[in-house]
Amino acid sequence: MDLDQFGLAACTPACHCGRRAADARKPVFLPTDPPADEEASGRVTATLRRVPVLVEVYGWDEAFLGFTGDDPEALAAEIQRAVVGEVGLSCSIGIGHNKNQAKVAVRFAKPGGIYRLTEENWPAVMAARPARELWGVGRRRGTWSSWVCTRLPR
Repeated sequence: MDLDQFGLAACTPACHCGRRAADARKPVFLPTDPPADEEASGRVTATLRRVPVLVEVYGWDEAFLGFTGDDPEALAAEIQRAVVGEVGLSCSIGIGHNKNQAKVAVRFAKPGGIYRLTEENWPAVMAARPARELWGVGRRRGTWSSWVCTRLPR
């Protein structure tokens, strides 16, 4: 079940989950295992660092890769195969011209896919979406739509 369909994200407080997903099946809460998460994160990071690109680790479950080649989708597929083969985990990969586009794109890639946002498809994909779907724009910060944000100067 996809949390996004209920307006939920990972680490949403349980009291909010019950209210927003009342029509869903009874939720299952799994215990966390920080040592196992850290170990898996280290293995994924080690896998990424073997790719000949700049790797910026952004969190225990997230990294940005700097790639300037012609076929980012092929590299993304190669990375996914490597992570599955070496760590046994799937990963979602968002591709963009910058970190903001990549961060937004990864939401469309979940679960376990690849999605690319470009300057060409950005207006068609993002114009009707609320500004809160932009990375770094919170639910209470402003009321601009993503359409307005597509018209802002670069």
